[in-house]
Amino acid sequence: MKMKLYTYITLFSLLAITTSACKDDDKKDVTPEPVKITFTDKKWKTETWDLVKPLDLDEDGDKETDLTQLLIECDLDGFIVFQKDGKLIANTGNKRCNAAEEQESYSADWTYDERAKIIKMKSVPGGLEKDDWEVLELTETTLKVRFNLLPEDGASGAIKSVMILKKM
Repeated sequence: MKMKLYTYITLFSLLAITTSACKDDDKKDVTPEPVKITFTDKKWKTETWDLVKPLDLDEDGDKETDLTQLLIECDLDGFIVFQKDGKLIANTGNKRCNAAEEQESYSADWTYDERAKIIKMKSVPGGLEKDDWEVLELTETTLKVRFNLLPEDGASGAIKSVMILKKM
């Protein structure tokens, strides 16, 4: 009986040592996968663009949430491209609102913080020095982001919007 107990204790001890030794080696050999930015070099067209908090933007007495209803057809034709070189390119599409407007133009520099899931915009020509787009959803065909429509100014706070972009 003592021999069987001794044998079981020995086998269990060897098994525990072997298992723990393998786990340590596995942890040391694991290398993190490189960051995969799947939204670059694709054409992204606005599908929806909503305000987080409804506002009466057109001063008609009704609070709006859907910003696409306030745009004209030629505004909805455009798309953006996040180039791998860190440039954001805006394209007006085929239906330009202003014939003198360039069809394609540089809009901003961008970087992506994978851990925070933030697209950081820099040098935005619209007057903002920077703007952060929080990535809420990212698939091969959908990019859903939340960002400030207007900058925070202390008194009124930021006007946050959520935009869903679809791959063209």
